[in-house]
Amino acid sequence: DSTGLACGASLTGQVCVRSDDPDTGSGNGTAVVPVDVTLNVQCVSSLSLAVTVGTTAGVCAPAGALEVTPGTTVYPCYTVTNTGNFTLGTHDLTDSQLGAIFTGIAYSLAPGASVTSIAAGYNPGFVVNAPTTFSGTWTAYNASAANLATAVAAITVTVQQSALEIPALAPAGSRPGATAAAT
Repeated sequence: DSTGLACGASLTGQVCVRSDDPDTGSGNGTAVVPVDVTLNVQCVSSLSLAVTVGTTAGVCAPAGALEVTPGTTVYPCYTVTNTGNFTLGTHDLTDSQLGAIFTGIAYSLAPGASVTSIAAGYNPGFVVNAPTTFSGTWTAYNASAANLATAVAAITVTVQQSALEIPALAPAGSRPGATAAAT
């Protein structure tokens, strides 16, 4: 049974195959044929990354588009999942707007497990005044930087455009200081 074997491990054994060879000649009296087998478990490093953005610090917003007014502070939240078959222990996260969010933090991310940038202790805000795309790259690896895995995700925040208000002009004769021409 190979269940639970760590990546890089090997399992050797024999598989017994039942023979239905109709030749009953010399040397074919065996009904079961043993076959030597070696199973090598490959190490696969792989990540998936999702990003959401909201207006509340310390909270990962639900997935979906966000539209804000100019001058609003938004908070991107990155969620990484280890889709490989071994634990990754060191992590870096960079963002196109925020730069390096963290570098070399230790966090044991087991296969199938997820962690957010907020749970890792990082939730920087960013003031948006124009449409802004947050593109993040999460890299995870072990001490030797072997088995490196990288994933990328992006989201764009749209900004509402203010309506230009033009005051209505009163007729010339009704404005203070204005005179009407006599005809």
